[in-house]
Amino acid sequence: MGFGARVTNVDLKDLSSNMRTFAMLTALEAVRNLMYRNWERGVTTWLYIDEVQSLFDHPAIVSYFSKFWAEGRKFNLVCTGITQNSVYMLAHEEARNMVLNSDFILLHKQSPLDRKAWVDLLGLSDEEATYIDESVRPGEGLLVAGAARVPIKDDFPKGELYDLFNTKPDEVAEARRAAGDTARLARRVPDPMAPPGRHFA
Repeated sequence: MGFGARVTNVDLKDLSSNMRTFAMLTALEAVRNLMYRNWERGVTTWLYIDEVQSLFDHPAIVSYFSKFWAEGRKFNLVCTGITQNSVYMLAHEEARNMVLNSDFILLHKQSPLDRKAWVDLLGLSDEEATYIDESVRPGEGLLVAGAARVPIKDDFPKGELYDLFNTKPDEVAEARRAAGDTARLARRVPDPMAPPGRHFA
């Protein structure tokens, strides 16, 4: 695992369950050491953990990660946990403490069970809970930053930036098909020696 690049991706999905615990602890320790080095150089470390609930599968990882999360604030670590399985994660006291110790929480559409867990943990009002119910559109939700609760309404215009950030599989596939058709048409260069009205493809 090389941490010399500005961006490093650690993918553990193909590991067996026996090796995953060891690999997660190793990766977290490597990030922690990098955090110290960056702090000494005055550099902020950004850590993104997708499927963060998977870190709560083993007591050793839970213990290590919860301490790391709290410690990182003192060493310019910006740690972001991403999950679509809130209930499982919030069943752990350490996870609840980490959430409450975070600068902000961004909640999108939640299932009824997940929504209840967030309502109970954050003390959301009935109105605030509607911003994360199953009726909200993709990209909408509720931003919680301390005592501030900010509803997010999304009407992002389609265009170049929309295409860049789009993660909807159907739309991405359609855009790729359209790009392929455009590229094929661009390759149809007229033959300058052909009679008028006749070209090769």
